Amino acid sequence: MLSNQEQPDRARQRHTHEYITGPLPFELPEADEPPAEPTPQPTRRRPEPGLGRTVRSMLGLGLSLVLLVALTMTTTLSSEPRKLLATDSFSGGGGQWGATDDGMRWMYPAGRQGVYVSGGEGMMQAIRRGKAYKAMLNTTVRDVTVQFDFSLDSMTGGSGVKVAAIIRKAKAGAYHARVRVGNEGRLWLSLAKVDNNDRVHLLGRPALIKGWRYANGQKVTVRAQALKQDPTQLRMKVWPAGTREPSGWQLVRNDRYGDIGATGRTGLQTQITRRANRSSAIVRFDNLTVNR
Repeated sequence: MLSNQEQPDRARQRHTHEYITGPLPFELPEADEPPAEPTPQPTRRRPEPGLGRTVRSMLGLGLSLVLLVALTMTTTLSSEPRKLLATDSFSGGGGQWGATDDGMRWMYPAGRQGVYVSGGEGMMQAIRRGKAYKAMLNTTVRDVTVQFDFSLDSMTGGSGVKVAAIIRKAKAGAYHARVRVGNEGRLWLSLAKVDNNDRVHLLGRPALIKGWRYANGQKVTVRAQALKQDPTQLRMKVWPAGTREPSGWQLVRNDRYGDIGATGRTGLQTQITRRANRSSAIVRFDNLTVNR
């Protein structure tokens, strides 16, 4: 039989526990991106004296947020490509696009049909829903900025027409910075990875440009970039041609899942969406510049 002095000691031993401490067993995902893969579970250890469970959890969460902010700043801030690679004002006469103002040759992987020059603009005439009409420059780049103006003779209605800058087209696929002119002139931006079977993988949700709707014949300036690798960062913005450029990027994505890190070609593309009301559209391109 236990003495009165031994009984409280045994009771205290029965109610003694260990707690898990250390870093959080997950990463905080960036907005609109797939959740990060879980990291290995931390090892068990005894709690530090003087710190309660709630305090330790708050400290761990605070440290994780600080690291997340530092990582975001590192991946967002990057020098822009500034060396001019090609320009095209499409000032030639009728016929095919041919070559840029610098003599760089255009190529037509989907055929030359519907791609021509008229009135000092590069035309792409799409005549079928879902088909992509494109022209590619005969060069390879990795870090690249593509800027151009485009306009539509008339909107297609429904889900509309997509105008895209193709950036870093390599063997593994390509990145597309796309502007969709949708119903009632709404402008939607999206960044996507397209594999060699033309399957599209959106990098996050599309972004709606608020406070501005497209009108027939209006010129829109598009600026898109692909920077670095592992992960590749993509960013883009649009604004009415001839007005002040927005100071910040309207859409930024980091491709953390099998990014296309190799050098690749760049180009332009037009596509009428499958749910457009009309099956034909003419897109006019102008003032193309490509920097690396």
